[in-house]
Formats: sequence, structure tokens, C-alpha cells
Amino acid sequence: MSIAAGQGKLTRAVKDLQVAWRETQAHWTDDVARRLDIEHIEPLTADTRGAIEAIGQMGQSLLNMKKDCE
Repeated sequence: MSIAAGQGKLTRAVKDLQVAWRETQAHWTDDVARRLDIEHIEPLTADTRGAIEAIGQMGQSLLNMKKDCE
């Protein structure tokens, strides 16, 4: 799998999680749901977005290195 493909899969997975979580929040509104959101969903989403950005930068670096070696 290429870096771009992995980045795309991770991006899609985060979007799917967000959609599923919003649907869940429509029915689950107690303190446990709020705590799950604050302690797990939000940090996971933020960390994953950071990883997606880093993957993109890594992919660009690899392309630059490949060009430099040609």
C-alpha cells in the first residue's frame, strides 16, 4: 500500500467514525456519552488528524528524496 493510499484510508476511517458518533449522540446523551466524547473521541480525532498531516509530509519528503536520487 502506498503512503497516499494509507493516508486516504485513515482519513476515510476518521470521517466514518465521526458520522457514526454523531448518529450515536442523537440517541445517547447521558454523562457517560459526554465523557466518552471528551476523553476518547475528541482526542482520537485530533491525534489522527495530526497523523494524517504527518503522513502527507512524509510522503512529500519521500518524493523529494526519490527525485534527488535520480
